[in-house]
Amino acid sequence: MDKHGDIPTLILVIGVFLVCAITILSFALFNNSLSERFNSLAYMAHVNSLSEQARFYENIGLNPEDYLEIKTENGAYNITSKKIDNKKITLYIEYLIPVKVQSSK
Repeated sequence: MDKHGDIPTLILVIGVFLVCAITILSFALFNNSLSERFNSLAYMAHVNSLSEQARFYENIGLNPEDYLEIKTENGAYNITSKKIDNKKITLYIEYLIPVKVQSSK
């Protein structure tokens, strides 16, 4: 048996194993943070959807406050969404869109 060839082979095998372990660990950690980011995007999409619905109701001549959970403050629709974990607000999104002025025909 060649004792001189066994040591570099052992170091190579251990090195490959460590690289694979670190790679798998980094993917696992990134996956957790990625799911939180997508959760935040879902809240943003919800607020964006409400703003588009408000514009739709305005365009057909209806008051969006009668149909959606939004408020009018200072000439703008105030659309909010928040995420609460353990009685603490962890994400708060506030979106203001100006009230469309109805033109008289």
